[in-house]
Formats: sequence, structure tokens, C-alpha cells
Amino acid sequence: MKSATAQRFSSTTSNVPPDRVQRLLTALFSFWTGTATIGHTLALLVFIFVLKGIVVFLVTAYRLKLLSRTGQSIREALIGAYAEVDYLDAESAADVYKPTF
Repeated sequence: MKSATAQRFSSTTSNVPPDRVQRLLTALFSFWTGTATIGHTLALLVFIFVLKGIVVFLVTAYRLKLLSRTGQSIREALIGAYAEVDYLDAESAADVYKPTF
């Protein structure tokens, strides 16, 4: 007499022992509806890709928000540094910037 797992996989067309993904999908579909059909598999794939798209969108939006904040803080630091610059007076500036020909 075959076990429940062997009976579940006996309807597959392959003689290869089931791998982890096949066992996972079969367990998921047996819990969900009782049978694993191509329609259920396609619906699961669509759901996974939509979920992945949402996650990628949220990660990208968060990354761009952090990038804009970093750019803004760098700009503020540069403006603050430029405000604190002690510019040379005219005589020493002329000595420093003498063209050499």
C-alpha cells in the first residue's frame, strides 16, 4: 500500500523523485484547495511576481528618499563651509594667484 505522499506524487508525469520546490508547491496546494492544477500554479506565480513588484517599488522609493536626504545634508554642509571661509585680502590674493608665464 502506498503512503499518502507517494499517492500524491504518483499522478505526476515524471519518474524523478520530487524536489523541494515540487514538495512545497504540492503541500501548499493541498492545504489551499486540495489539488495542484496548472491554473493554481499560474495564479501563484502571478501573485508572487506582483508581490515582488510591490516590494521592489517600495525599496526603490525608500532608497531614493534616503539618497535625496543625503544629497541635501551634503549641500547644507557645503553651504555652511562656504559661509565660514575666510577670504584673503586683495594683496595676498594677488600674490597667491600670480600667473606664471
